Amino acid sequence: MVRKVERILWGIAAILSLFTIMGWAGYLESTYNMQGTVLHKQNETLAIEDVRGHIWFYESDTYGEGDVVSMVLYDNHTHSVYDDEIIKLSLSKKHNQ
Repeated sequence: MVRKVERILWGIAAILSLFTIMGWAGYLESTYNMQGTVLHKQNETLAIEDVRGHIWFYESDTYGEGDVVSMVLYDNHTHSVYDDEIIKLSLSKKHNQ
């Protein structure tokens, strides 16, 4: 009886591990990196132009006009860039450096 319970628990652990790995792989496939420049800042909303000319908006009080930033974007599992979201922003180059 103990061996049967042990096998069941190992099976459950294996299934949960597989789902965790699949979920992580799906997350990685759904994100991509892009560089952009902060065009302007109004209150805490940044307008960022990426290297392809798309304009993105992001809430932050850390960056200023002219800063070059690296963005991690989530693609929402679509092929259109227009519904993608910035999920992380980091400074690549401070303006006037």
